[in-house]
Amino acid sequence: MNSKKHILCSPWKDSIVALDCETTGLDPTRDAILEIGMVRFEHGKEIAKYHRLFDPGMPVPHAVTLLTGISSQECAQGGFLFSALPEIFEFFQNAWIVGHRIEFDLAFLYHVWKQWENPTFPFVSSRYVIDTDLLSRILFPWLSDHRLETVAQALGISVSQSHRALADAETAGYVFFQMLPRILELDSQVCEMVLRILDGAEDGLRFVFSTIPGSPRKKAPQIPKHPFLFNVLGEVPSISEENDSSLRPIDSKEAEKFFGENGILAQSIPGYEFRKSQLEMASAIIRSFNQDAFLIVEAGTGVGKSLAYLIPSVLWVTQNPKEKVVIATHTKTLQDQLFFKDLPLVQQVMHQPFLAVLLKGRNNYICLARFYHLLDHLNTLLSPSDRRKLLPLVLWLFETQTGDIEENAGFAKEANASLWSFLQSESRMCAGMRCPFYESRCFVQTLYRKSRSANLLIVNHALLFASLNNFRSILGNAETLIMDEAHHIEKVASQHLGVTLTPTLFFDFLHWIYRSHPHELGWLVSVKHVLKRILFSEEIKIHAEKLLSTLTTTISELEHAVHRFFHHLQFLFETFTGTSDVDFSRRVRILEPLGIKIPEAFDALESGLTILKSTTLELFSLLQNAIPEAQDQEIETQIETLYGELAWAVEKIDTFLEMLSAFREPDFEKEVVWMETYLRGEKREIALHKTPIEVGPLLASRLYSRMKRGVFTSATLSIGERFDYIINRWGFNWVDSDRRMTKALGSPFDFSRQMKLAVTTFLPNPKEEHVFARALSELLQDVLVMYARNTLILFTSYSLLESVYLAIRSPLEEKGIRVLAQGMDGPRTLLLRLFQMHRPSVLLGTSTFWEGIDLPGPLLELLIIPKIPFDVPTDPLVQARMEKIQADTGNGFLNYLIPEAIIRLRQGLGRLIRSGEDQGVVLFLDKRLCSAPYGSLFFHSFPVEPAICETPELLFSLLEESFDKKFYKQIRIYK
Repeated sequence: MNSKKHILCSPWKDSIVALDCETTGLDPTRDAILEIGMVRFEHGKEIAKYHRLFDPGMPVPHAVTLLTGISSQECAQGGFLFSALPEIFEFFQNAWIVGHRIEFDLAFLYHVWKQWENPTFPFVSSRYVIDTDLLSRILFPWLSDHRLETVAQALGISVSQSHRALADAETAGYVFFQMLPRILELDSQVCEMVLRILDGAEDGLRFVFSTIPGSPRKKAPQIPKHPFLFNVLGEVPSISEENDSSLRPIDSKEAEKFFGENGILAQSIPGYEFRKSQLEMASAIIRSFNQDAFLIVEAGTGVGKSLAYLIPSVLWVTQNPKEKVVIATHTKTLQDQLFFKDLPLVQQVMHQPFLAVLLKGRNNYICLARFYHLLDHLNTLLSPSDRRKLLPLVLWLFETQTGDIEENAGFAKEANASLWSFLQSESRMCAGMRCPFYESRCFVQTLYRKSRSANLLIVNHALLFASLNNFRSILGNAETLIMDEAHHIEKVASQHLGVTLTPTLFFDFLHWIYRSHPHELGWLVSVKHVLKRILFSEEIKIHAEKLLSTLTTTISELEHAVHRFFHHLQFLFETFTGTSDVDFSRRVRILEPLGIKIPEAFDALESGLTILKSTTLELFSLLQNAIPEAQDQEIETQIETLYGELAWAVEKIDTFLEMLSAFREPDFEKEVVWMETYLRGEKREIALHKTPIEVGPLLASRLYSRMKRGVFTSATLSIGERFDYIINRWGFNWVDSDRRMTKALGSPFDFSRQMKLAVTTFLPNPKEEHVFARALSELLQDVLVMYARNTLILFTSYSLLESVYLAIRSPLEEKGIRVLAQGMDGPRTLLLRLFQMHRPSVLLGTSTFWEGIDLPGPLLELLIIPKIPFDVPTDPLVQARMEKIQADTGNGFLNYLIPEAIIRLRQGLGRLIRSGEDQGVVLFLDKRLCSAPYGSLFFHSFPVEPAICETPELLFSLLEESFDKKFYKQIRIYK
């Protein structure tokens, strides 16, 4: 249905102006408006439109042109915005203003209006402004995202054009009208909670939720809910009452029964293709289960490894119902695929009962007790802007079955991390059986009860490694582990077995306790309000006031101590680097104890935290004694909640003290310590990091020793079909050799038919950075103009990417080839979307593009890798590990940098061929593959024999053969 032609319900009688602006950037003080589009509605019908381009007084950034199609030449004809303000504000008159993320547009208009100083046209009052983005997050928290086109599509509204002002304004207007019937159908409790959160706010949404629900009800459009509304699948298999603790092995014939050419999968799944490698993998997993062994199995792209380990896992737990298998993935995407797609399929074809639970870290789940406590103390704990961020939780809380915040894209957990810390489930703040939600709606307790009886637990690497210190208490009595995407093991284990200290960690905690600006907020303010309601003796009141005063003063002093501590670190950083103009995300290794370098900074911070802890414990005791003095159940409940939060605060202080102690005197024999600059918003901050140099021994003692059997799989684990490197890095050399099994299974794809691979030797050595960058840029221009295909270029450094991007962009775009670059033209998801929308396109990416992207068929036909993907040898962690391996083996380069580069190179190669129909060409442009003695190690890891192109003519001849297109003969000399 095209909803622009038919409004289902419009209880809105006032005039509406839908507004959208396109701008040169995100900052109203530095950027400018390029285009304004407005549509005026009366009773749900369009009556007028306004559209105009404006000269921004600056060049239109390339990224903006890519997104909108608006060029500097077009804008130059439009005149300046200032002169158009009267007609714009005339269009606004006596109307509500509606738009998607409308505050962004109004901020730009306000910046210009301030300079106008025309009293005839006052600026738009916030009480007459309605943001359709926030409204959609409230009403449709389950949508995968809340971009305007996504919301419009969910509502059945056709979108002819995106990222142009008039089209987006029109769409936003119809989105608003189509959301009104949904509000009509809301439960009154939902509306009351929304209004409670908005109480006192100058916000158009207050009017919407206080007025619309009273209008005549009409049928609302049905919005498809997020399909992931559960985290428990199946049922517990029956367990024999016989007291037999012995395990029953899986019959070795089961693999053939399911994965054979005429097996159950072939008969049950339409289009299923027999894959010998999948059968071999399943057979190897069954052997490892039966023999209590650890299997490291490399399964190339297309093997179908998920089913190859899920079916043996289900066979194992149905044979042995008391057993539990833990399956860990690195990415949420694969975790969801296993639970919501693959396991239901396994359930369908196996007809055997099993219980699977999708389990995440406790802080992913909302605590209802904390949420309602926050509602009771909105004015003391949250600023007005933070209160509005609660709104996407309201309807979701009435509907969710899991309490998993990742279901709710409307809330944006990462962007609202500080607010989420008030709401997430915390073990130390849990009231247990005293909590009113414990038995009925405690999401965590419900899930933990299910997980204790589950046969399969689907978790992620982060939860697994974060839980190593108390593995059994989190994941029960599991003795069987499967790790998919296992090539990430060392990286993720290093992150979770290490320590990171940032200013934000401190300030988020301190501001949670108390902040005085712009007005008093925080936990201490709530304590004050509760204590005032208790009839204490005068002596206790004085003592309580003294404690609160001490805490307030201590918080202020600690804020100064944190500033001084990180200021000292910044000074050290600048001393080590020799400059204050540091690059983004630059790292500096620390080789001396910081306690010696900046002792006063450590002393001040530790002293303040110690005072904060002792004073908090005194307050803890006071609250404990106050419970009998409570005059009613409500106050008693509030005291118990505060009591739990106070216990959590003490634990947090202890954690900070432990972290400071760890950085004061690290064990440099086993740990590497470094400082790193990073951007938080537009402000540069500094962080401290500490991580084990070797994680293998820790994994052996904390993980493998607790497991009886395990499977570790990925598409890239071996070096020349040998697993020695992985065995040593992951700590499997600590496991008895008779309990270790390895298997390398190639991809079922016919790479000799589907892929051509060329290695060039005619470009300069990449070590000559500037010469190589110039020659590389020239070659890329010629290749991409002559053979215009969707192309992915994978870089190892951002500096080379930027240099090449600036050199090739204009020449290629003159030929109609879109050029996109990471860090230049938008975030990863937007780049991938633009890359797929326009052909031919060229995408330049660094680390995050080497894996995890799937571009089948013509979406990717040419993959170019300019340099061998060596880790940066000066990176502190790489440097420390190279030193350790150098000391152990005599060659850190050959035994660390080379294997890591081979694994990463194979990950990059995997981007090109994703199915049996894909075809394409890979170009390696690093001559060291042929000239350096270690080059042969890379050649052994290629899926096909490479063609060595010693001249440009040979390269272009190969491309001509691959893409069936002639090349011109006047080829440059690329030097």
